[in-house]
Amino acid sequence: MSDTRKRNLNWNVGEKITEWNQCNLAVLMDIREELQAIRRLGECYRVARGFDAMIELAAEARRKKQAAEKKRKSKAVR
Repeated sequence: MSDTRKRNLNWNVGEKITEWNQCNLAVLMDIREELQAIRRLGECYRVARGFDAMIELAAEARRKKQAAEKKRKSKAVR
């Protein structure tokens, strides 16, 4: 079976006449392949734990920022 998606082709204009919808499809298929590779990485335990740690750090930073704003507003009221 041949690859009809035409991934990884050289799409330089002027070398070969192709239909633009084929170019769009090839780009979308490449993006899809990269996203699937990222998704597979995300299923790895170590990578998943790293994502969890980043989310927790972001949440902690958000809480600190909100506490600082609340403290600043309470000082402004006095």
